[in-house]
Amino acid sequence: MSMTREEMIAQVSAMAEEDDATVVGYYLDNAAEIILNQMYPYDESREGLTELAVPDKYLYTQMRIAVVLLNKRGADGESMHIENGINRHYSSTDIPADLRRQIVPKAVTF
Repeated sequence: MSMTREEMIAQVSAMAEEDDATVVGYYLDNAAEIILNQMYPYDESREGLTELAVPDKYLYTQMRIAVVLLNKRGADGESMHIENGINRHYSSTDIPADLRRQIVPKAVTF
């Protein structure tokens, strides 16, 4: 199930209709950080690391989060928007709760 970064960028580009690979890569990195922060909420050993290593089982979740973030560009923090019969509102978080619930936090034993 492992995918290369280029394959992930291609899939997210198609889903979000974004042609700029640099922009898509940026949002994939943000999604990876969101996943890792959810998985390891108290792990400070990752501070300063440049390589993000999302487990394979969360690659599709990472891509879905990146698409959500790409689609919300320009509407940061929007709480309500009604235009031409289209209603939009976002909760207090940038990622839908159903995506966050898919990420299982891990604990370390000493």
